[in-house]
Amino acid sequence: MKKIECKEISEKIKSKLKEIYRGRKVPVLGIISVGEYAPSKIYVNRKIKEATEIGFENININLEESISLINLKLNIIDAAEKCDGLILQLPLPDNLKEYEDELLNLIPVEKDIDGLHKDNLYNLTLGKNKENILPATVQGILTILEYIGEGNLEGKDVVVIGRGKTVGKPLISVLSNRNATVTLCHSKTANLEEKTKEADIIISAVGIPHFLKNIGNENSILIDVGISRDINNKIKGDFHPSCYEKCKYYTITPGGTGIMTVTSLLENLHKLFQRTLNETTNK
Repeated sequence: MKKIECKEISEKIKSKLKEIYRGRKVPVLGIISVGEYAPSKIYVNRKIKEATEIGFENININLEESISLINLKLNIIDAAEKCDGLILQLPLPDNLKEYEDELLNLIPVEKDIDGLHKDNLYNLTLGKNKENILPATVQGILTILEYIGEGNLEGKDVVVIGRGKTVGKPLISVLSNRNATVTLCHSKTANLEEKTKEADIIISAVGIPHFLKNIGNENSILIDVGISRDINNKIKGDFHPSCYEKCKYYTITPGGTGIMTVTSLLENLHKLFQRTLNETTNK
């Protein structure tokens, strides 16, 4: 078993980005958040901190939970004009959740660094966007696999546990389009442990502390995307530490895929900014 050092991967990527922009015009990261949800504030601060370390500029807009739908839309449109890549921090407050897709689609596709605009998701489903923007966590997972020499997914048996919009569902499409054989499971799947026994890669995004125990085999790669708090308010991942004893590679939570998600957002910002510069130059 070997722990995957996600911080090490992240630092290498950030160093490359820092070098690319040394003495050059830098992109502007825009973040819009609504309300006072504590975990969201942590994630926003982390994104700003990482962007600043590279040298990127940022616009951070925090809006009252009571904001009207029309005013939130106007803020998104206005912010999109001032930055090179825009994030609408999720989750939204309960009163706005039903409008999530509508709001995400207001972000111009050329500034959608989260990869959640309908056009990006459509291309993802069809396998058309290998060179385009993937949802940041999905991109982070692919980067992790490439780093450990497991980037070729053709013929791999992959179990994805969790069916959320930002991880599970897009991940299934991406893996399938790379010719992996994908099994979708979730917290209600019967005989879940048995379904993982032959898996080359197990990716979990359930969000239940130490939900997974007797899974996988000695050659399995465990990618933990789940994040939650136990009864002692400590952050935990989906995999119980006992799972690490017999696997080939594993990530930990905290300190794993969360780091790569933020790094991938900044990579996406870089890609879109460079694409815009190239299009402007070629006009």
